[in-house]
Amino acid sequence: MLTARPPCQSAPSIRWRGLSLVELLVAITVGLFIVLGATMMILPVTQTTASTSQATKMNTDARAALDIIANELRRAGYGISTPEAIYPGTSGACVVYAYRDTPTSVTLWGRFVHDDAAQLIRAQYNSATPLSCDPPTTPLPPPLTDPKTMRVRSFAVRCLTDANGVQITAEFSQPDHATPQLSLTTTVHSRNGSCRLP
Repeated sequence: MLTARPPCQSAPSIRWRGLSLVELLVAITVGLFIVLGATMMILPVTQTTASTSQATKMNTDARAALDIIANELRRAGYGISTPEAIYPGTSGACVVYAYRDTPTSVTLWGRFVHDDAAQLIRAQYNSATPLSCDPPTTPLPPPLTDPKTMRVRSFAVRCLTDANGVQITAEFSQPDHATPQLSLTTTVHSRNGSCRLP
């Protein structure tokens, strides 16, 4: 037998309860501490990555600059009659070299100079007159190294005792460092000429 429900009886009501202001503030504070902790862990990794990337770029650019110098000095003496084709400057911060592209072409004189702006300058001229390490009177070509990427702290070229050998030494740093961070030395042997000993 079925019984009818009294007409006045309603279903039980559900009472919704939200967060109080204190609970909300505690939750926000805990969340901020978690975000701060995560940031403190990520920040050193990001700084290390950026520093490593800058050091790698400086290393690559420095080696590329020395490779360009070494390749030019290897060609020194080709097609010219004088045996001496590489002339380090008296201070060592400059090197002048000569060669010809063909035996009948004009002698190509080249020079690499470490200047006051801590960059390496490369200059080449087709001329019968040798270049010197004196400050140039004509406008300089674009630098071989970019001072925004690295600064050349020192540059030295010296002849070795075997006459056609040259040792190139250079120290580099990132633009915001005052002391050298990278030191490179390379030895080059000219195939056709010799280095003039001081």
